Amino acid sequence: WSHGSWKRVPWTRRFFDAQCRHAIAALMMSVARNEGAVRLNKDFRVLPFLPATPFASAWLGQGITQRGVVKSYLDLEESDSHAAMPQKIQAGLQRSMRTGVDCVVGMSSTLLMAQREFERMIAGTNTQKLVTRVGAKAAVKWALKRLGSLGSGEAFQPKFLLSPKAIIAWGADTTFLTPRLEAQWGAPVLQLYASSEAGIIAMQDWRRGGLFPLPTSVFLEFLPVDSPPDTTAPLLIDELEEGKLYEP
Repeated sequence: WSHGSWKRVPWTRRFFDAQCRHAIAALMMSVARNEGAVRLNKDFRVLPFLPATPFASAWLGQGITQRGVVKSYLDLEESDSHAAMPQKIQAGLQRSMRTGVDCVVGMSSTLLMAQREFERMIAGTNTQKLVTRVGAKAAVKWALKRLGSLGSGEAFQPKFLLSPKAIIAWGADTTFLTPRLEAQWGAPVLQLYASSEAGIIAMQDWRRGGLFPLPTSVFLEFLPVDSPPDTTAPLLIDELEEGKLYEP
């Protein structure tokens, strides 16, 4: 979060609007359980673990907030937007325990960091202290869950205090980390394939299977994985054959 040099990526307004639509579609898919189901509404509460602008994911978070699609996009106030990620995570967790949360959003590695910050935040905390942090309702729930977990040997996880309906995650290790994230947060993971340069390129649907390409992000071409790239012409989506593997 603090080292390296900036890279600048040209996003036109049209491209930004398209990416906001894709992000909203991901929110819709994350809580859908069957085809045609729409459970997204203006009371939908999102807990994002995102960096500050000018990171692309932060711009998308702002774009969704400005469109009024969800009622509560839990994030730090603008004055604290450049706080270190551990502080942003703890602030978001405290607010979400007061208000509740429907969907948790972030890079898969950041969601692991959030779970560690959750453990650090409640370690050695008694119910009285927690009341001042997260409110009486969450503190009572915390105390009951803690009593239930005594002797079980299970680590105290975010799912004990939060009850999200879904998780949206991205990153090269998301497939590997999905079982762990679902065990920690108690909700199914919807996976995205995205980059700063190309936006959201593909996403899963309600079935949580493979990722579907989004041709409205970028012009997609594919190479067969078993063919030398210097001797193979790229293929378009309608030229792909089912069961074969390709590189975008």
